[in-house]
Amino acid sequence: MEAMGGIWNQERFDDYKLMLNRKQQCLIAWELIELVGMGHFSKGMNRQTLSMGISEVFQELILDVLRQGYMMKKGHKRKNWTERWFVLGPNSMSYYVSEDLTDKKGDILLDRNCCVEVIAMYYSIGHS
Repeated sequence: MEAMGGIWNQERFDDYKLMLNRKQQCLIAWELIELVGMGHFSKGMNRQTLSMGISEVFQELILDVLRQGYMMKKGHKRKNWTERWFVLGPNSMSYYVSEDLTDKKGDILLDRNCCVEVIAMYYSIGHS
């Protein structure tokens, strides 16, 4: 819910769990996503916001995306700097022309000897 800008309602969730006619006292990610999509936890929420939130949860839980965003990358042949959309996973970092992920430009494999850390926040016009 927080990924969609909403507030988690534990009472509503507890009520729903009581309605479940099974011994299991938890939901798998798919069941929770389905409940949110059906409106059980998202009444009054903008559909686009809801879609973006579900996508964010899917990317984190299923695709194992740790971080994503724009960064500057120095070219291999031509040594100019170009803005690329990066997606950080547990073992690799992929980069694309833009955040729609349609034009993948490459992968950077990460091993035990690699360290990824934020060294400075960079904001440019048009990106947040």
